[in-house]
Amino acid sequence: IYGDMDIYGKYSDQGDYSTDATSIGVEYSKRFDGGNNVYFEPQAQLTFGRIDGYDYISNKGVKVAYDDLNSFIGRLGIVAGKAFSRGDVYVKASVLHEFSGNSSVTMLAANGESYSAEKDYGDTWLEVGIGGNITLGKNFELYGDVERSFGGDVTKNWGANVGFRYSF
Repeated sequence: IYGDMDIYGKYSDQGDYSTDATSIGVEYSKRFDGGNNVYFEPQAQLTFGRIDGYDYISNKGVKVAYDDLNSFIGRLGIVAGKAFSRGDVYVKASVLHEFSGNSSVTMLAANGESYSAEKDYGDTWLEVGIGGNITLGKNFELYGDVERSFGGDVTKNWGANVGFRYSF
């Protein structure tokens, strides 16, 4: 992860940082036939993620230190779709919960002033989306969806995923 910090106004400052992040997840789903090429697919997923802590010094000499952030998110959802000869379209809805997600930041200015804060990202939110898949050939698919989350402290107004899948 590479980022920069830009503060404007009376106490303007700038800084750059980088750190590593990893995640691993497991998902289970089962598709049920609803007739007329309609399907329903309940889903459950667990994802563990980690953003390593990082430090940097701003252009005005402020020392900034972020602690590690460990995340453990559970998701329960449902997908409902309609299959066609060369693909499908679907809608999806999920409820997600962050079971962990605590982090803190400490800042120390060149004049000795300091600031510390902790943030608990534990929360529950909803995601909804719409998408589809198109079969391009044997074992090859193009997929895409758009989704939005709401109801939590941190939300995603809109997100899009587009990709190419090879199945074996």
